[in-house]
Amino acid sequence: MKKATALFLSCLFIFFTGCWDSKELDTLSIVIGVGIDAGSQPGNVILSLQVNHVGDVAEKSTGGGGGGEGKPYVMLTAEGSSYSEALEPLTKQISRFLYPAHNQIIIFGKEMAAQGISPQLDRIMRNWLSRMDQSLIVSNTTAEELLKINSGMEKTPGNRIRETIKNRTQLSSELDVSLMRFCQKLLSKT
Repeated sequence: MKKATALFLSCLFIFFTGCWDSKELDTLSIVIGVGIDAGSQPGNVILSLQVNHVGDVAEKSTGGGGGGEGKPYVMLTAEGSSYSEALEPLTKQISRFLYPAHNQIIIFGKEMAAQGISPQLDRIMRNWLSRMDQSLIVSNTTAEELLKINSGMEKTPGNRIRETIKNRTQLSSELDVSLMRFCQKLLSKT
């Protein structure tokens, strides 16, 4: 009986391991920047996502392409009564799964920050793919404008902003505020 149980368990371990939840790169749209602004109606949210242009990534990984005419990212923007409602039409604009696990920065527009960002942070933190080390910043303008600036040496504005924050943090007393650190401070009593 013990041998049969051991054999059965061995078969389970052999046949039911592996990458059951894996996602192929050609099915993902990797989010590299998130912007959240106040909407045109009171209480509405404008969500802007900077997403890697998958064709550009594929060409570079296979050694093809090289023209470099287009941007290596796509901007997606939608408005809704909440973060989730604004995200829904964005998922319909593209044929791939929005993958936020590589996002490095969340930008809040000035008006959105003045209205309060707790509901948006709650939604972001509840997503199991969200990283807690994303940098949070508040823009003097709209988050969408900041995500559209010319990125100079970096390929994407989101990465440029993140690298600038990292460099300034290392060279001065400025503080890089991560999603986790901000939420801990927000929830602490002091």
